[in-house]
Amino acid sequence: MGFFDRFKPQPRWKHIDPQVRSAAVDTLPDDEQDLIAQIAREDEHAGVRRAAVAKLTDAGTIAGIAAADPDESVKAVARDLLLALAQDSGEVADARAALGGLSHEKDLNVVARSAELEPIALEALGRLADSRLIGSVARQATHAAVRRSALERLTDEADIVAVATKTEHRDVGLAALDRLGPSRELLNTIATRARSKVVQRRARAALHALEEAAAPAVTPPPAVHRRLQLCEIAEGLARETDLHRAEQHLAAVEGEWQVLAGEAAPEVAERFQAAVADVRTLLSRSADERAAHEAAMRALAADAEQAAAGRIALCERVEALATSGAADANLDEVRTLWVALPAWPESMRESSDVRQLDDRFSRACNDIARRAARQAEGAALEERLAPLAGEATRIAALEPLADARRAWTGLAAKWRDAGGASASDPLSAAWRAAEEQLSARDRKQREQRSQDAQRNVARLDRLLATANALIAHADLSLKDGDRTLRDLRQALESPGAFPVPKDEDGWVEKLRAAHTALLPRVQELRDAEDWRRWANATVQEDLCKEAEALGAVSDPTELAKRVRDLQQRWKQVGAAPKDKSEALWLRFKAACDAVRPQVDAHFATLRKTEGENLERKLALVTRAEALAESSDWITTGEELKKLQAEWQHTGQAGREHSQELWNRFRTACDRFFTRRKEDLAQRKSVWHENAEKKEALVARAEALSQSTDWTQASAELKRLQAEWKTVGPVKKQKSEVLWTRFRAACDQFFERYKHRDQHELQSHVASRESAVVGLEALLAPPAEGAEPLAPEQLRNQVLHLWQQWHDGPRVPRQLIEPIEQRLDTALMAIVEQNPEVFKGSRLDIAANRERMEKLVTQVEGFLSGPVQTHELAASPSTTLAAMLKDALAANTIGGRVDEDAKKRAAIAAVKEAQAAWRRLGPVPGPDGHALAGRFFRASKRFFEVFGTGEDDERDAGHRGSAPWARGDRERGGDRERGERGERRGPRRPAAEAGRRG
Repeated sequence: MGFFDRFKPQPRWKHIDPQVRSAAVDTLPDDEQDLIAQIAREDEHAGVRRAAVAKLTDAGTIAGIAAADPDESVKAVARDLLLALAQDSGEVADARAALGGLSHEKDLNVVARSAELEPIALEALGRLADSRLIGSVARQATHAAVRRSALERLTDEADIVAVATKTEHRDVGLAALDRLGPSRELLNTIATRARSKVVQRRARAALHALEEAAAPAVTPPPAVHRRLQLCEIAEGLARETDLHRAEQHLAAVEGEWQVLAGEAAPEVAERFQAAVADVRTLLSRSADERAAHEAAMRALAADAEQAAAGRIALCERVEALATSGAADANLDEVRTLWVALPAWPESMRESSDVRQLDDRFSRACNDIARRAARQAEGAALEERLAPLAGEATRIAALEPLADARRAWTGLAAKWRDAGGASASDPLSAAWRAAEEQLSARDRKQREQRSQDAQRNVARLDRLLATANALIAHADLSLKDGDRTLRDLRQALESPGAFPVPKDEDGWVEKLRAAHTALLPRVQELRDAEDWRRWANATVQEDLCKEAEALGAVSDPTELAKRVRDLQQRWKQVGAAPKDKSEALWLRFKAACDAVRPQVDAHFATLRKTEGENLERKLALVTRAEALAESSDWITTGEELKKLQAEWQHTGQAGREHSQELWNRFRTACDRFFTRRKEDLAQRKSVWHENAEKKEALVARAEALSQSTDWTQASAELKRLQAEWKTVGPVKKQKSEVLWTRFRAACDQFFERYKHRDQHELQSHVASRESAVVGLEALLAPPAEGAEPLAPEQLRNQVLHLWQQWHDGPRVPRQLIEPIEQRLDTALMAIVEQNPEVFKGSRLDIAANRERMEKLVTQVEGFLSGPVQTHELAASPSTTLAAMLKDALAANTIGGRVDEDAKKRAAIAAVKEAQAAWRRLGPVPGPDGHALAGRFFRASKRFFEVFGTGEDDERDAGHRGSAPWARGDRERGGDRERGERGERRGPRRPAAEAGRRG
């Protein structure tokens, strides 16, 4: 960036302060990705680059920064962004680009476990080499395919066992179990420790199968033993009580006896046949007994059928009565008929059928009795529950809800005790409706409490954020600090509700930490506020004295001005101590009220004057509106300008009318000048021809500006100047440009013509260039056979050449600048090649730059605000001495520091800084030029503000200073002269447009 470019308006993200640049990056719109990426790559401050990286969205750009940035904190931010993109991006291309920028295996492990896209998770898994990380992917990955792929890459048995026991995904757990061998120890471990129940069951089943396979085989018994067993079975069947089962088992035993191989022993065969005969005899005897029993039962059944017929008929009659709702009086008659029925046979009186009929009759009778009882009980129940149902409806709408809930608890107990479970449908419906209404109110209250808890957490979060911001903020205000402390105390006293009650302790701890951190800073501000109030009391007392002296002012205008000025100054003064504030205000107000009648009279006169001004401005508006449609451009334009001038010299006309009159007056003037502009537009063709003529003259003048044929070129330029005057006007925008170019060309030639004597100038240039040539010669390799210079010789020779340049005569900027650039290049190259040789010498560029920055900061600091004496001192001891000196000069420790003493101290400090500047060594390159320019401008501005009356003091910072400082001063001076010229240049009125030249 060139020297003059430093004075051009720059965007905030190019500001010299990194904090300003960082804040500007935060405000850049998200669609400015190219600019944000440029800042993230090129800004010299890591904090600014971090802020820019955080706003990037392109994964490829972020990956490049993560790989190339030298600062680890910037790389960390970029890696976090890449990790988030690789995990959460729904686009494969973006996620793949983000994954490509990640190199740490832990990041790849996170992507493989939790990436939203399965292909990205598989790619991340493919880049993992650590078996432990691969095992964690197999256990925890979101996608089943990723889990299976990770399991396939595991070879260590311990890792596979860890997958089977620790995963909660049964698919990969079962797959891991299948990969393990039939080890009893491993299966037992998995069966007892696996998190997945399915894996546990599978492991237990495999363990059981393994144990069964290991059990010894049972050798079937021989036929002899089996025949003995069959004999025992047949003998046992003779004792069987279930004859049907005995008959079936006998057939099975005989069949198995026949198929056994070999001949049975005689005694075993006889034993078996005897046992079978016993069983058959038992079965035959049982069949005869069963036939006799069935005949007896048939006879008994006939008698029972006859006895049962009458009882069944009576049961049906009673059941019909129960169904129809018969009265209690019918039960006696029915019971009498039941007793009169024929008796049961003796053998059947204890049978189940008899008991069933008796029970049936009893149930029917009981049903009739219970129904009557229920009817009576139901009527009584309805009578008890009806008031409770009405009370439930009332309580369900009772406010507040807590009272309704307490009342409902007691009412519900009464409802249960009164038999509410058996209530009729209408009463049950009324009760359920009331209960649902109360439950709905409960749900609504719970939702409201949940919302209140969430809002409370959000409130505490905002409060903590505000407190932390104030703690980190350097310019904390007492008002903000007090308010935040008060809020923190209130929050600690009553933290409020939380969605999770156990979170309250954590929030209270955070609030207490913020309160503890903020309290000392606020206390410091309170102390400072007390000191300011104490100082303000003195100022307010002075204002009260000035207000009390207003009675001696006789000029009403001056009096009103001073009253207004005093009131404005009173507002600007801060608050006084509380014990004095009210008294001082009443004293000041009383003094102002004492002169209020004179001020009011003055304002009455002012309003009268405003009325007269209103009449004059109304006349001007009327005249301007009459001229708005005129076509006499020159005369009318001059007339309107006179009206505008008269308007400016006319005083105020009152706020209520000024804007309306001004709008009418400006509209009329705009109407005329707009019409004149439209008329001028018709003459553009003439202006175009004149512009072409002037452009030809400019081209000829610019061609002659570099001529060395002084006589002929001078005569030709004078002729061109005369011809320029004969050319008519051109368009206003081009006129200034063409005239500037033409005048610049003429000025450039005549400036060169005035300094024709170039011999001395060439000798100056040669003197400067010789030093540069000497430095460049030192960069060349030594001649063949020649010994290189020793470090001491090299340092002395470079110092000598630099001093020769430093002491050389002045040369115009346009000639010295390229030589100066060569000097900077050569000097930087020599110092960089031999840093240790020049370290600690006058050519130590880093040390020189640091000293220059300190001097620049010191001088610029005198201009940033009111100069404090202790800020001008060079050491703590001298600071204290200066403060005591000022205090003694004011005759009191609490008095004001003598302004003249402060001024003298400041001037002395700046002069000392200038002397130190002249003793500095070189700082080549843009950094040196920038610091020198800043030092010159700060010194010049300082002596303009704290001028001593001595002309040489204003240039004290530049005589004998480094050459780049003089160069920057010259360039800065040209720029400032140009800016002053632009500011002084008058704006031509609209009537003169086009006449320049």
